[in-house]
Amino acid sequence: MILDVMIDGYESNESQESKNKLKALIKAQSGAHFAQLSSALNQAASQLDSGDLEDAIYTLEQATSMDESWEQSTVMPIMEQHYKAQEQEFLAEYEKDAEQLKQDVTEEIKMVEELLAQDTSWMESGVKSDLESKLAELKTASESNDAEKMFAALTEMVELMQSLPAEGEGGSGEGTGASLSEMVGFANDEITTAESILEGYGEGLSQADSEKIQTLINGLKGVLNQEEQDKDEIYTALMSLADALKAFEKSGEGSSEGSASAAPTGVVIQCPPMQVIGHEVKCSFSYEGGVQTAEWTAVFSADGSQQTQGDSLFTGSYGEVGTVSLSLKACGGSSCVDVSHTIEIVEPPKNGGSTEQGDHQEGQSTSSSGDHDSSSSEQSTPSSGGQGSSGQSTPSSGGEGSSGHAGESSESQTVFSIQLQCYHEIEVGRPIGCSFQYNRSPDKITWTAAGGEPSTGSGNAFETTFGAVGQYSISLEACVASNCVSDSQAINVYASEKSSEGTEGEPKNVGSDDDAGEGTPSSGGQGTSGSSSSN
Repeated sequence: MILDVMIDGYESNESQESKNKLKALIKAQSGAHFAQLSSALNQAASQLDSGDLEDAIYTLEQATSMDESWEQSTVMPIMEQHYKAQEQEFLAEYEKDAEQLKQDVTEEIKMVEELLAQDTSWMESGVKSDLESKLAELKTASESNDAEKMFAALTEMVELMQSLPAEGEGGSGEGTGASLSEMVGFANDEITTAESILEGYGEGLSQADSEKIQTLINGLKGVLNQEEQDKDEIYTALMSLADALKAFEKSGEGSSEGSASAAPTGVVIQCPPMQVIGHEVKCSFSYEGGVQTAEWTAVFSADGSQQTQGDSLFTGSYGEVGTVSLSLKACGGSSCVDVSHTIEIVEPPKNGGSTEQGDHQEGQSTSSSGDHDSSSSEQSTPSSGGQGSSGQSTPSSGGEGSSGHAGESSESQTVFSIQLQCYHEIEVGRPIGCSFQYNRSPDKITWTAAGGEPSTGSGNAFETTFGAVGQYSISLEACVASNCVSDSQAINVYASEKSSEGTEGEPKNVGSDDDAGEGTPSSGGQGTSGSSSSN
């Protein structure tokens, strides 16, 4: 308690850790003193209790004298030694810091001298004069070896150097080191760039973004048209426009040097309308334009459960009968597109028949156009007797064809098939997205797009961009074990100045009469256009 009052009560900048260390040193040397002092105080208390006031006062006086002697012989020497050691540590640290400061000053002087020895035409004359003046002051402080002077001069020099534009920035319009005439030139160049973006890539911008850029262009023009031009005002307006264009560029909406990434259009979910309990549901989507993010939301009617997935492919499995309400939000550029799809989850067939994805998806689809080349087998035709319906396996002899036979597994009844889903034309420089339908889940997928960037892929969905006008092809090979099938789509890449003629940007109407080739069955017929028959 005495030490706490003595040490903690002394106001100083000393840390509590240091004070605790000092108290520990004193306590280690004061055990005998505290024992004697405690004994004396107990004796005085006993004397007071017995009414011997005079002896009690004498005992207390002796204890006080003993305490004063302890302070002089024990406390003060320990304190002096403790603070002396602290002072030595401080001086050593100070000398180390002073040496580092001296080194920093020397390096700063060398750096500034090298800067001034180079071409400084990009630097305003006033700024250069300030730099030379601060350099002289820094050299004087360094020669004095006065740490406080060196620190003050170095701080001022660092602040001045940090305020300088990077060398050459004046030539690109950034930084205030440019002259007024240079700044005006930079501003006019930026206006030209911004107007080119609005003219060439306006469709990839939202109305709000277009209006913002146009407002900034008008603001910069207004500053330039003032009777007395102010360089700082021009610079501020210029940087506001430049920042807006940079944000537009980073968001993938476009740039003055590349193609715009337009908002997605023609988004179509590629998914079966029905699936068997316990079987995996896989859904992808096709689109035109650019998709930066895709978010799926699936709500199951049977239990009210909801799941969200953020990928180009949705997968799920359900263990009871019900309806899956599937929605997709595809976003790109500055807008999003919402589409939906419904999937019925049904009991497995009780007659041993097959209820695979392809029975409800591939069996309803025809080739999307005459230039769509498919090597996948979408149906089997009868070798004798009966009629085969599109997309279904038929009997090898006798009877009418029906989907599957009792006693045979769904795997043996379903011939693996795929159908590519791509748009047949796209504007040069804009991304084209592809997906595909299938009746059995493939375990190997290979996309190929010669002349595209990228030119290959391996996922359930594929996106590429063609950089030159011409005719191209996107092909897909999918395999289940060693059974591989392929499909391809011819792509017409047209120039950006081409006007809309009805087909530009329109999705394929898969399975419609307009897109179906010859031989599309109305009922019970044979193969669909673009599909091959298996014997």
